[in-house]
Amino acid sequence: MPASKKKAPANFAVSCDEGIVTVAVEGAITLAVGDELMRHALQALHAHGARCILYDLRRARLAESTLQLVNRPRKADEMGIPPDTRVALLCKVLTNDHEMLVSLARTRGHAMRAFTDGATAIGWLQDGEPKSRAAQPGRAG
Repeated sequence: MPASKKKAPANFAVSCDEGIVTVAVEGAITLAVGDELMRHALQALHAHGARCILYDLRRARLAESTLQLVNRPRKADEMGIPPDTRVALLCKVLTNDHEMLVSLARTRGHAMRAFTDGATAIGWLQDGEPKSRAAQPGRAG
């Protein structure tokens, strides 16, 4: 009988520095894990009075179905994550799933971008972007 491939549970750490909540994730991000990450990020936003979230996904992989990803921005609204909260996804490699998630979030009015460079992501979180680009889903890196 072949050995079953068991998915390793995701590990994550939440910290806050200079007004940016960082959620560093390692492993598979399933629907349940995604919900938990959002809850912890929201708690940290409130606890630290922060307005920005950096999801460090360089050691993680999205394991949600396309339908689950499509519903993720709605879930952010339902959980009470303010739409003016700036959210950066820091990825090792940008995938179609990352780009779709950013596009859907921005369509719902959330300030979200995906990056492959940490300094660029932090700079965007701290400084913002010109209003003329605010409505365009961006790809940076």
